[in-house]
Amino acid sequence: MEEKNKKINPVLIEGIVLCALSVLGIIFSIICHYGFKVEWKLSPYLFPLFISIMLCMLSISLILSSFSGLKEAKREKGDRKTFLIFLLECAIYLIVLKYLGFLISTMLLLGAIVHLLGEKSWWKIILISVVTSLIIYFLFGVYLGVMLPKGKLLYMIGIRL
Repeated sequence: MEEKNKKINPVLIEGIVLCALSVLGIIFSIICHYGFKVEWKLSPYLFPLFISIMLCMLSISLILSSFSGLKEAKREKGDRKTFLIFLLECAIYLIVLKYLGFLISTMLLLGAIVHLLGEKSWWKIILISVVTSLIIYFLFGVYLGVMLPKGKLLYMIGIRL
C-alpha cells in the first residue's frame, strides 16, 4: 500500500487564522461599543466592526478557495514569516488602538505594513501612512461623523485629536 504524503494546505491555515482574528475583532468591537452607550451609527467601534466583518468574509472565501482543485503557485520561503509578522502587527494594533487612538495607531500600523511589504524609503513610508490615515480620519471621522477611537493615553496627557 502506498501512503500519500498529505500536506496541510497553507492557504487553508491562513484562512482559518484570519477568520479567527476577524472574529476576535468583531467581539472586541461589540464589547467596547457597549461601554460607550451610544447608537451604533455614532460608535467609534463601527469602523473596526465593519473591517472585521469584511475580513471574516474574505477569510471564509480564502478557506473555500483552498478546497478547490486549483494548484497554488509555489510559495516563497518568506511568505509565512511575512504573514505571521502581519498578524502580529494587527494584534498589536488592536491593543494599541485603545490607548493611542485611531489616527496615531493607524499611522503606525500602515507604516509597519508598508515597510513589511518591502518599501525601504522612510520618507515614502511616512508619507503613505500619514496621508492614508488622514484621508480615512477626515472621511469617516469628520465628513461622515463616525466616532473613531480617541485613545485613553492621549486623553490623559491632554491631547485631543
